Parts: sequence; structure tokens; C-alpha cells
Amino acid sequence: NIQSCTKSFTSMLVGVAIQNGLDISLDEKLYDIYPELFDDDILKREMTLADALTMQTGLGFTNEPNTLQLYQTESNSTGFVLSFPLTNDPGTVMKYNDGAPHLVSKVIEVKSGKTEAEYAAEKLFGPLEISDWQWESAHDGTTFGAFSLYLKPRDFAKIGQLLLQNGKWGEKQIIDAD
Repeated sequence: NIQSCTKSFTSMLVGVAIQNGLDISLDEKLYDIYPELFDDDILKREMTLADALTMQTGLGFTNEPNTLQLYQTESNSTGFVLSFPLTNDPGTVMKYNDGAPHLVSKVIEVKSGKTEAEYAAEKLFGPLEISDWQWESAHDGTTFGAFSLYLKPRDFAKIGQLLLQNGKWGEKQIIDAD
């Protein structure tokens, strides 16, 4: 279990999705991607994908005890993260947490039509010939964007080498260097 290093895979997969032509913009509001999961707080609707990637959602999600609650929630996991009140305006304060990457995972799911784990299998792990891995999901099927990715050390090293090579593996550009 690579624990919070999983967050880096979630952000890499956004880059992979952009590289592969998915209709993803860092400036896109999460509300425009999955509006049915938001409550009536109008200010929450201003959160962008970039805000979630940089942990600047403004949500009051705190890892202790909220990560365990996210892991155990039987309801909609993305809605659970979004249910926290704002403690700051979106895009203004960075607060390290496990909720923001989960919101990003849901973006990949909605935009690709696949869970983040399925998308990773096809677009990242497959090209790198990584086959022995596991990535846990919430009870509703959304891949945890912040934790619970299991990789062997050799395969984890492949990811490091991919990044050292500016996203290129062999002759294939898996992630655009930009």
C-alpha cells in the first residue's frame, strides 16, 4: 500500500487524460461535471479541478477522522466529501487532505466513463507492463483518489523512471511533459 503517494497517481492520471484527449480543463468547475452531487451552497459551485488538484477546495474535510468516514461511507462518497462546509473560499488556501483527490477521481470517472482504477489500468499501468496491482474503491465504486493503491516496489520504480523521462516510456509519450 503506497498510502498517500496514491495522490500523485491521481494527478498524473489527469495529465494522462488530457494527453489522451479527454474533455478535461483544469479551470472547469466541479459543479459543471457532477452538479447532482452538490448541496445548495452556491460558493462550493466555484471549485475547479485545479482547486481540487492543489487541495484548495476550501472544504472542511480533515483527515482525522474524515478519511476513515470516507472509507466506511455506504452512501455516495463524492457527495460525502462535498457535504463538508467551506472553511475558506475555493482556490484561496491549501489544506492537505484526502477529500480533494477523491473529487479528482470522480472527475476522471465521469469524463472517461471508467473508474480511475480502470482508466489507470488501460492508460498507465498497461503501457508500463504493470499487472500486479490493486486500487481500492469506495462502496459506491469510485476509486479512492488519495490512498489504497497497492504496487510492488519494482513497479513503483517504473513510475519514477517514467517521470524522470518526462512522461515517455520507450517510444511512447504516456504523459505530456507539460
